Amino acid sequence: MGRALQDPPRLLPRQTPAAGVDPDRVRRALAAAHRRAALLGGGQFDAQRAADLAGVAVADMTVILRVLVARGLVAAERAGKRHVYTAAAFDGYEPSSANRPAAGLRGRELWTVLSLILGSGRHAPTETIAAGLAVPAGPVDPVWLEIRLAGLVAGRLLHLSGQMWTLASAGVEHARRLRGEPVDELDVWAVIAGQNPRAGDAVDTTVIAQRLGVAVEDLTTWLRLAITGGDVQLVGRNQIMPTAGGRRLVSMVDCPGGES
Repeated sequence: MGRALQDPPRLLPRQTPAAGVDPDRVRRALAAAHRRAALLGGGQFDAQRAADLAGVAVADMTVILRVLVARGLVAAERAGKRHVYTAAAFDGYEPSSANRPAAGLRGRELWTVLSLILGSGRHAPTETIAAGLAVPAGPVDPVWLEIRLAGLVAGRLLHLSGQMWTLASAGVEHARRLRGEPVDELDVWAVIAGQNPRAGDAVDTTVIAQRLGVAVEDLTTWLRLAITGGDVQLVGRNQIMPTAGGRRLVSMVDCPGGES
């Protein structure tokens, strides 16, 4: 007897750990799930559908959705033993060009800001965190930030209580570990990109150090190599000016694909 015909297995993207999830990918996944549900007539989707589209574990997506519901970006209702969702806020949403490019906000700078705002058991609303992440290149996209913080909750690094964020014990340890790591060249260039330097503009290395949670002296090796490589010029005490080559590096940091 021949074998019964079966549906081919679904080819799903490799799952990403929740704490490192790409907020833009989650936003697009929720928008796609919402549109598909609307086309099928039900208008609602479950966490499994969103998780498959975003490439994250369903348990992590469930937490992300729960946080986004609490933040008013997603609506939920019970359907038997599970929850189903609508995500109209994400359908057709595109970040403003006036916002800071998300690709230029890397993990070390993000965690430096979170540690300054939420350290020592403090708590704060999203707006305070957004203000800390704002730079001359622009404010962080609010939807991107909400999803990024929701991913950190799913990764057990943050807590959301009411509308206030706090560091989990694992988040405190994660921030401490990052502070102990050597400064990464890409982290430095990402901060420089956030300062939005144009031709002839100087950047203060004190600001770079503050954004990365290090002392100015910790940038010595990077600065020496950047000067030797012709990427920056030293134009005054703690003042550097990116050359044409340095500005090309800045533009590369701003392109999609940077660490979020």
